[in-house]
Parts: sequence; C-alpha cells; structure tokens
Amino acid sequence: MQREGAIAWLRSVGRNARDWGMGETILITVGEPTTVDGITVYPGAVYLCPIAGGAWKLLDCDPAGRAETYEDLESAARGAHQYVACKESSRVKQG
Repeated sequence: MQREGAIAWLRSVGRNARDWGMGETILITVGEPTTVDGITVYPGAVYLCPIAGGAWKLLDCDPAGRAETYEDLESAARGAHQYVACKESSRVKQG
C-alpha cells in the first residue's frame, strides 16, 4: 500500500486523514472539531510516520498517548483506524 492509498482507505472508513507536510507523514484527526476564530480545531491527532526498513510508527502526542510500530503501511493504517476509534470511544465515555 502506498501513502495515497492509505489516506484513501482511512477516509473510506470515516477517518479524517491527510498528507502532512513533514516528510511522508500522515495526519489522522481525533474527535469532533470546533471552530475558534474561524480556525478548525480538533481535540487530538495521531501521526503515521515512516521509519527504517519500510516500517511505520503511529505517534499520539497526547500526554496519555502511545507510540506503536507496524511492519508496513497497510497494518499501520488499520492499526491507526482502531486506535482512533478507541480514543474517540473513551472520550465519549468520559464526556
């Protein structure tokens, strides 16, 4: 799977995913956005970043977030989809 295909697949399963300007990184937003002074703000985001040997790393910059490594982009995209679903589910339970 190529990066464009991973973004398309993530979007097809309802994720807001996009190419991120830092290298080959993919951004996936978490939660429902709000608008502040005309700027769309999401409560969270995770990133898929390529690492050595064709592997990909999921990075969640939330202080309670995790980092996970996947052997390829397809497994990383599927893992990110599940990870974001769990984060959103836990936000609903807390809210």
